[in-house]
Amino acid sequence: MSLRNTWQKFLKTIISTDSNDTKMKFMDFIDVYVLNLRDRKDRREALIEATSPIETDAGDTLDKHIQWVNAIDGRYLHNVDQTGIVNEYDFEYHWNIEPDPAFLDDIEHYRKQKIKCTKSEVAISLGHIKMWEQFKESKKPVALFLEDDAIFHDEFIKEWNNALTKVPADWDMIYLSGYKVKWGGHKTEKIGNKLLKVNQGVWWMSGYLLSESGVNKLLKSKPIVGPIDVWINYQFKDMNVYMCQYLPINQDGGIKSDNTYSWYQRFWVEDTTLSDKAVAAYYSSGAGAGKKRD
Repeated sequence: MSLRNTWQKFLKTIISTDSNDTKMKFMDFIDVYVLNLRDRKDRREALIEATSPIETDAGDTLDKHIQWVNAIDGRYLHNVDQTGIVNEYDFEYHWNIEPDPAFLDDIEHYRKQKIKCTKSEVAISLGHIKMWEQFKESKKPVALFLEDDAIFHDEFIKEWNNALTKVPADWDMIYLSGYKVKWGGHKTEKIGNKLLKVNQGVWWMSGYLLSESGVNKLLKSKPIVGPIDVWINYQFKDMNVYMCQYLPINQDGGIKSDNTYSWYQRFWVEDTTLSDKAVAAYYSSGAGAGKKRD
């Protein structure tokens, strides 16, 4: 029996015999991969503190399942094999996912623009590929992927258990964290109890699940063109992607981000020290309207 079939048989048993939402289910079947820069021990310690109280049905806690994956420091990309990455993308590649009307005043001009990924965006994409490859080699049917600034809502266990027991059997990816695009690109269908089928329009890769089939599809779809959370939207057409209606993982907006954003730097903001959450709030509020760069 394949691991995938074993997972499905186990899942049916759990659904029929246990409705307890005080512990995370299925942890004997799931590894947790976390991207972490070596010099960000503060984030490592914070995530251990956040995950150590979360009990699993394996008789331990979530932190015991973490496999720490050394993130790549964007300052040293010249020493890193960047196979599988295309670091330049055009305006429409991003705009098609989030068609911000602020650009319509001179859309033909903007359509000619090319944007080059920041070093941190390239490093993040390489880090996710590294995690995917480790998961594929593990031969396990499911894995949870986190960036090290993840924070867990009080209802995390309840939403986790609901997602894994209610999602259709042929799922490839489940977003436990994400940021919905503002301008018309977020396309979903409600498919059941607190679950959405995602067709387009999700930013962030800070907390998500992949199945065996999902990781195989992503690895076969390389190269990653542009920022990974833009590129992955173009993969949804060939994947079964879902999202918790009430996202149980968020990014810690109080932690200084190691990321910088090519789109925002090119068209909107000059401050490269903004946290992920601050950039999202800045852009979605419309604060940059009328201040974009040519």
